[in-house]
Amino acid sequence: MRCFGAARRTPTSFRGCGVHTGANRLYVPDAMVVKANTPFHDNAYDASGVLLVAEVVSPSSVTMDRAAKPAVYAECGIPSYWRVDRDLTMHCFELIDGAYVPVAKASRGEKLTLDHPWPVTITVDDLVLPHER
Repeated sequence: MRCFGAARRTPTSFRGCGVHTGANRLYVPDAMVVKANTPFHDNAYDASGVLLVAEVVSPSSVTMDRAAKPAVYAECGIPSYWRVDRDLTMHCFELIDGAYVPVAKASRGEKLTLDHPWPVTITVDDLVLPHER
């Protein structure tokens, strides 16, 4: 998968791109939003420009997506972390005093409305392919 949109002037969402999370360490979230003009090198963005990372939990990624990655993303100062669990519960967290704090949660059949990092309403069922509903 390739990264597109790096030259845009407004925050842009990406899939398939990494985020530098330390010396010789990079994670590739399932989706992320970065500020315009965030430095990009070695197939990843500097964490300082990342506004949001999102992870979709799979059987092989439970520990990484629930514990390891959020701890590292928080350490890097990424302000928002979203996680979609296998039961399609969506959890949204905001970074407060160096730790992610839950700010919203929704499951199938529910809508999730957030004001931060920008106003958005997500229908959780829309995260599922139509043939899986």
